[in-house]
Amino acid sequence: PTDCAKSLFPKWEEMPDCQPKCVMPPSFSEARHVSASEACSGCIAGQACACEIKCEDNFERVGGGPEGPRSCEINKLDFEEAPLCQAKEATPDCPAVKSTEAMVASDDCSSCTA
Repeated sequence: PTDCAKSLFPKWEEMPDCQPKCVMPPSFSEARHVSASEACSGCIAGQACACEIKCEDNFERVGGGPEGPRSCEINKLDFEEAPLCQAKEATPDCPAVKSTEAMVASDDCSSCTA
């Protein structure tokens, strides 16, 4: 029995390596028309992250934080501020201008846009 006992050694499993997660600041929950990729909820501080923040389709950034990738550091867990997004303005079309007795339209007015 002592020969058997001498050959057995306890083996400890590796301890987990706990790292803090990045945090979405309150500005994100209040932000309207902002889209965050699913990866944003699992970003680990100080590591590469596939988090992408952008304005929803048909909306454009008019202020706030930038659109684009987000990550955080161990000493600053909050993501950057959310962008401020508003609906894109439609591009107005000018109707074709026809010559009249009072005015003469040049050729390049037919495709006018403002």
